[in-house]
Amino acid sequence: MHKRSLDEAVAGNSEFAIERELPTPKNKTKEIVLFILASIVTWGIGTQVAFNYQRMTSTAVTTALFSARHNPQIQAIFGNYLDFSSPLTWISGEASNLHGKVDLSFNVKGNGSTGKLFLKSRRQGSGENAKWVTSEFYVLTDDGKKIELSL
Repeated sequence: MHKRSLDEAVAGNSEFAIERELPTPKNKTKEIVLFILASIVTWGIGTQVAFNYQRMTSTAVTTALFSARHNPQIQAIFGNYLDFSSPLTWISGEASNLHGKVDLSFNVKGNGSTGKLFLKSRRQGSGENAKWVTSEFYVLTDDGKKIELSL
């Protein structure tokens, strides 16, 4: 068998070269754009879910829900069980201890009824002597009854 040398590997030598058109590369612009859009949407949704979870577990929300659960009027209408309307309840508004502002609302449900809890509170003063003043704290039942609460 004849050993081929590198000098023989030229385009004109049919034993080494196959003359044909190279395939045209695929245009991946559409795939790249779709990937970027899907990434942006995924990050956006993930960020919103994370911020909602942060509001859901905030001191303001847990305290408001605790106070509402132990209110006799709420217990009479909602039963002994009061909680978020679902595990993925959307908490509307803001809860910022840093800025001294809480303005939240979220859906609640109990054994007997469903409704929406509202809480609006501001921090007055600064430092250790700062006090939170609640201007609104109530549950609005689905049939329109407003139950005032206090912290």
